[in-house]
Amino acid sequence: MDPKGLVGKTCGEFTVEKQIGKGSFGQVYLVTRTNEKPTCSGTYKPTPFAMKIVHTAGTNIREQTLLEREIQLLRDLKKYDHKNIVKYVDFFHYKNFPCIIMEYCERGTLYEFIRDQKNKVVQEDKFVHILTQIAAGLEFLHGKHVLHRDVKSKNILISGHLDIKIADFGVAREIPIADPGQMSVMIGSPQYMSPEMLSQKPYDHKTDVWSLGCTCYEMGTGDYAFKADSITKIKELVRNNELPPMKKADYCQNVKKLIMWMLQNESVNRPTAKQVLDNIQTHRCKTIDSQMTMDIAKAVATVSPTNRVEETTTRKTSVIEPPDSGMSSGTRTMENSLPGGLGSTVESTMAIISQGTDFQKLSCRYQADLVRLIGDNTASKKVSKIMKVLRRHPQNYDKIKEKVRKYVREDRFDKTYSIVMALKGTEEAIAAQTQVNSSD
Repeated sequence: MDPKGLVGKTCGEFTVEKQIGKGSFGQVYLVTRTNEKPTCSGTYKPTPFAMKIVHTAGTNIREQTLLEREIQLLRDLKKYDHKNIVKYVDFFHYKNFPCIIMEYCERGTLYEFIRDQKNKVVQEDKFVHILTQIAAGLEFLHGKHVLHRDVKSKNILISGHLDIKIADFGVAREIPIADPGQMSVMIGSPQYMSPEMLSQKPYDHKTDVWSLGCTCYEMGTGDYAFKADSITKIKELVRNNELPPMKKADYCQNVKKLIMWMLQNESVNRPTAKQVLDNIQTHRCKTIDSQMTMDIAKAVATVSPTNRVEETTTRKTSVIEPPDSGMSSGTRTMENSLPGGLGSTVESTMAIISQGTDFQKLSCRYQADLVRLIGDNTASKKVSKIMKVLRRHPQNYDKIKEKVRKYVREDRFDKTYSIVMALKGTEEAIAAQTQVNSSD
């Protein structure tokens, strides 16, 4: 099939807009519903979907079985509507080619995201946010007795505000409840395969945890954990546990220990997906490039007055570390290399912080902006409830988004959410200033 020849044509109920990916399996296209109607407000923004067209020419019985299994699993998982599992929409044939319609994740794959970061390293706060969602998705799958068996950065999709979706269930498999751990087929991508899978020994859900550990290592270093030009050499590296040091990963020891826990050779010594989730949900980032800095940067970039101050991009910064289990508290001085992707925005933010911005006034201004955006006679109460969620669940971005969506129209969500993130960063800055002042 000619990929370019499909653009503009109708496949089933969908119109093909453009090609967005390809692989040995076939092509992926951006499509929209052909007969989708404009909204009641008169605006027309068709809903995008991803359509995977699978090449069946030359496929064997096993490959056809994998395709059928992927479709059935997606159908089964659809009824649960888990936010970290890519959503199945439809399946049909176009000129004898199987077509799978799924939700469209406009920010691409985690693989691409990693390589777009400065030094190809994902900042610790983003790492925590991403890992929390992948672990939640895996915990859900394992709870439904499903092994993914091909967890890797190319099978993790990103949409919206770093919303994570686990995708590609072509090699996923349901675990027999009565007799788990009896699968021994080597399947997936060699760089992410667990020791037991590489040795073709029986494996269970812990094989997905190993693959998740390899993906985490990749987020911290920008490269594969076990890199070689043949599967034989990969087997040798894994067997000897020859893992290159994570020198590029500017992560605290708690995060690095968690990654190494997932990469234990013996599956019994690895955590479950639930243990990974519980561990990372209680983590507080220690680096200067924290979520607080990111959120205040968004505040400066999107909604605060254009009061930019030019400063050098590197400065000595004194940071007070809050007490944490297994981590000593105290003051540390570090070189602050500003994170990639935020550039001069963070630079301006840090300059504003160093000038002693009145964050109390800034917080009040953002709350007033939210009241105006919500625009009804209970807006003040709704803003108070949003503030309560920010204080009680600062790292739970899904809960924050859910609360915002509850109170604003869909067409105002993006602007409102930006202000809420700015408010969150400002409130954390107030707390940080208070902590610094009290220590003085």
